Amino acid sequence: MGWRGLRGLLFDVTRCYSRSPWFPPTMISLVAGASYMVYLKYKIPGIAPIYKKTVTSGYEKRFRTFASVKYNGVLFMTPKDFLESIIRDDPETLKVTRLSEQDVESLLRKTPPKSKGSIKLFRDLGSNGLISFTEYLFLQQILTKPHSCFELAFKMLDTDRSGAIDANEFSTLNNVLARSQSLNAVEDENTDLVFPDSDKAQLGTTLMRHLFNKNKEALLTLNEFTRFTHNIQTELLDVEFQSRAIRSDRISATDFARILLRYTTLSVEEYDGFIQRLNTRLKHREVIVE
Repeated sequence: MGWRGLRGLLFDVTRCYSRSPWFPPTMISLVAGASYMVYLKYKIPGIAPIYKKTVTSGYEKRFRTFASVKYNGVLFMTPKDFLESIIRDDPETLKVTRLSEQDVESLLRKTPPKSKGSIKLFRDLGSNGLISFTEYLFLQQILTKPHSCFELAFKMLDTDRSGAIDANEFSTLNNVLARSQSLNAVEDENTDLVFPDSDKAQLGTTLMRHLFNKNKEALLTLNEFTRFTHNIQTELLDVEFQSRAIRSDRISATDFARILLRYTTLSVEEYDGFIQRLNTRLKHREVIVE
């Protein structure tokens, strides 16, 4: 069975889950959360800092496990760390390197502008870059949310209807989408490791440098943002595909399904049932990518 045929089959099998009872509340929560964060940002800016800082235990644990650099007491991932966190159970090394200000600038200097974005951005950068915990959650959301969610949040932040947002507005978008991941959040006494203080938040990161340039003076249009999210999705799925490939152009049908199911909220029973139904309906066990 070819790639397109299997994809259609998988969509048929999973269609029922789009009607599950948690789907409408999730969408409502995202919209409500975005509205409230924007309200705090633009209407009552002094209230935003007093928010309790919470982190999602599962994502925090994985971030701490794979983050390999620290600057001013704050943990960061490199692009390589992030890719490894997607495809590996454990990191290659547990060593955490402390960076100086010069080290940080040296890493970020190799970040390409968004005009040169590609589906190999993280692979090309390797260890040359910084990804904060909030950005890590944001990137996870890119894998799990439809483009319509990002478009809605983007337009809510584009208050002047210019069709573009600046670096500060993107940070708000980033936080909104990341915080929607924290539905089962827990308090942590060491949150400063993953949620920088306001002064540390001014530090540039790979995503900020890529999308807004070094001085954060560039604007980001909806089309550019959509292209960026598409490139990230494509790169991460390609990395997962290659990590499971039997040969250079093939993976098993079950592995293909597991790649897709990694980014769902199915229970163990639903997950196992899906795999069983898939194996029952498939005559072949390989996906051929042309």
